[in-house]
Amino acid sequence: MGSADGYFQRLYDIEDRARDSSVSQRGALRQRDAKPIVTEFHQWLLEQHERELPKSKLRAAIAYMTNRWQSFACYLDHGAIPIDNNRTEAALKYAVLGRKAWLFFGNSQGGETAATFFTLTKSCNRHHVDPFAYLRDVYTRLPTTPASDLPSLLPDRWIDEHPQHRLQERADEARQRADRKRARRAQRRVPAATPR
Repeated sequence: MGSADGYFQRLYDIEDRARDSSVSQRGALRQRDAKPIVTEFHQWLLEQHERELPKSKLRAAIAYMTNRWQSFACYLDHGAIPIDNNRTEAALKYAVLGRKAWLFFGNSQGGETAATFFTLTKSCNRHHVDPFAYLRDVYTRLPTTPASDLPSLLPDRWIDEHPQHRLQERADEARQRADRKRARRAQRRVPAATPR
């Protein structure tokens, strides 16, 4: 294998195949198909590390990856762990971009309230829930809801009782983005036509 991209393409191809599988099936597929690639990739990285000059940026990047190898490879041990943290980074992007805009809340209570709102609205976004409908209903019910029933008000559970407030457009857009990404990866797997 000639590059790190080649290894990652092979690993993501396996993830594409496992997309509709159960957690246990995905874990078994990773153990059978992905684990040998990950082992080979690790060996390739170690060899590249030795070839690079001591102060090379590539050597530093390889050292960064190999020093965290167990954190990377832990996804092989359980089918529920994603291969990357792209969803988490996308969710955190808004907090990072708004950090300077949100420097001043007036007091610490204002900051805690803003953090609660941000968490709820991002959870709504993640589960394709209309945040206005969700917050309106939850704030109406909150004063009379016993503490033991509070988990039922979380966005992922609330939407099951209120499917009319699912933002279908967002769900469709997310599905279409994922399908386009899978199609691009599938296109890479098709060998280029050989010239006659």
